[in-house]
Amino acid sequence: TVENSQIDDFILLRSDGSPTYMLAVVVDDHDMGVTHVLRGDDHLNNAFRQKVIYDAMGWDLPVYGHFPLIHGADGAKFSKRHGALGVMDYAKDGIIREAMVNYLLRLGWGHGDDEIFTLEQAVEWFDGTGIQ
Repeated sequence: TVENSQIDDFILLRSDGSPTYMLAVVVDDHDMGVTHVLRGDDHLNNAFRQKVIYDAMGWDLPVYGHFPLIHGADGAKFSKRHGALGVMDYAKDGIIREAMVNYLLRLGWGHGDDEIFTLEQAVEWFDGTGIQ
């Protein structure tokens, strides 16, 4: 929980009248009926600002979950700007989808000592606990 006094004033509309990300994402998630929002932990502070908007609109707040980002050897977060490939690039190189999903899940989560599991097992087992 964060007190309102700890949340900075943030802009909802640009000078040209167009919405900023902060307003657009809340309205979009609400209009699409989103019930769970899973984002990188670099968006954790945004969740508090978004709650203010949800409350002001009288809308139900979705369940939020924030996950650690993937970082390179230099400690910087992976991004296309720093040469990281998109998952489609790996697919073009012959990496099997299931292997990529398994690898990404194992980076920060696991199910006991299970090293290899199917997507169906991951969906069944994953509950948001044990994320590192």
